[in-house]
Amino acid sequence: MKKFTIVFTFGLILTAVAADTNAQFIGGMGSTWNNPVSAQISSSLWNSINQKMAIAPSLRKMGCTQAQINKMTLSQAQNALAKKTCTAGSVSAQNAQTGGRTASPPTTISTTPARTTTPSTSEYSTTFRPTGTRIAMPQLVAQITPNDRALQQRQIDFLEAEISKYENQQRERGYGDDAAAAMAFFASVAINLQDTNKPINQKDVDSLTDALRGEFGNKFADISDRHKQEIYENLLTFGMFIAARAENADAKGQNDLKELSASLCDQYLKLDVTKYRFDENRLVEIGSTPNVPEPSGNVTSPSSGGKIDSKLIGSWQASSAEIYIFHADGRFKHFSTQSQTEGTFNVSGGKMYFRNIVYEKGKAGEKRYPDAVYEYEFGKDGQGEYLEIANFLYGVTYVDIKSAYKFRR
Repeated sequence: MKKFTIVFTFGLILTAVAADTNAQFIGGMGSTWNNPVSAQISSSLWNSINQKMAIAPSLRKMGCTQAQINKMTLSQAQNALAKKTCTAGSVSAQNAQTGGRTASPPTTISTTPARTTTPSTSEYSTTFRPTGTRIAMPQLVAQITPNDRALQQRQIDFLEAEISKYENQQRERGYGDDAAAAMAFFASVAINLQDTNKPINQKDVDSLTDALRGEFGNKFADISDRHKQEIYENLLTFGMFIAARAENADAKGQNDLKELSASLCDQYLKLDVTKYRFDENRLVEIGSTPNVPEPSGNVTSPSSGGKIDSKLIGSWQASSAEIYIFHADGRFKHFSTQSQTEGTFNVSGGKMYFRNIVYEKGKAGEKRYPDAVYEYEFGKDGQGEYLEIANFLYGVTYVDIKSAYKFRR
C-alpha cells in the first residue's frame, strides 16, 4: 500500500490504535463545531484558487514574489499578468494582519502535554498564536473512542507526537501555526486518497497553502487565535488519522476512507475532492469530457496571415479535462468543465496568436476578449507526444510556457 508522505513520514500506529475499528473512527468523525473560520469558506473559493494557481507561475517568471501574488485577488492577478506588473490595483493592504483579534484565555486540558507557545512570524491573517495546550484534538479523539479512556490516551499520545513533528518542521519552513496550512494538509490527504496512484507531494501542499493565504487575505484578522487553533487542530487530526490508516488499509478500508475524507472536506472546507487533482503543483479541476465536434478541413492559411501548424490539428486534452480543438481552417475551441471559448488562431516562432475570441458564444454570458499570444511547444515522453500550452486565461494577452499544461491527443 502506498504511503502518504507530506512534511513527515507517518510512523506505525500503536498496536492498540491500529486495532480500533474503522466503524468507530468513521462514526466519531461526523460531528461539527461552531467556528467563525468556517463562515469564510465557500465552494466558489476553490474555483478561484484553481484559476489563480494557473496564473501564478507566469507572475513569478515576471519577477513577482509569492507574497505579492498572495495579496492579489484573481482579477488583480489576471490584470497584473496582462499589464506585466506586480502591483495590479490597490493590493498593498490586502493581506495586512491587523488588530481586532481577541485573545482567548488558554484552557488547560489534563490529557494534553503542554507545548511551547511560539508566536507566528507570518504576515498572514490565517496564522495564530498558540495557547500552549491542545484545545480541540483531545475532544475529537474522545468522540472517536468514547468508551475507552486507555485507548483515547494512546491515540492522543500518537497524535501529539505526529503533530509536534509537523509543527517543528512547518515553523522552520515559514508555514507554522497557520489554519491555511492545516486546510491544505487535509485537502491534500483527501484529494490524493481519491487519486490512489499519486503520492502526496510537499510542493502541492505548499502551493495550496500559499493560494489559500492569498485568497483569504485579511478575512481572518478579526477571528480569535483560539478559533483558528481549533480548526487547525481538527483538520490536522482528521488528516493524520486518515492518512495513517490508509497506509495499511485493505481495499474496503481504502474505499471507506475515501468516502469519509470526501464527506469531511465537503462538510468543513466546502471542497468536493472528487472534482480536483494536483497537476504540476497546481490544483486543477477535472470532470467528464464534454461533447465536442471533430476537427476538420484541409490545412490553409488564415486570412489574418501567419500559418497553421499541421501538427496542431486535432483535439488535445489535459489531465484537468481542459480541451483544445484546432481546426485546419484556423478556428479553435477551448472547452472546460464550466465554459467554452472559441475564435481563430495562427502560429509563428513558437507562439500561438488567438484572435476573435468569444466566450460562451450565443449564450447569456457571451463576452468578447482581446487578442492573446500563447507560447507553446511539442514534446514527447513515456506516454507519447504532448502539446504544452496553458489553459485558456480570460483577458490575459500574453501567456508564457511556464503556465503550460501537457495536452495529449
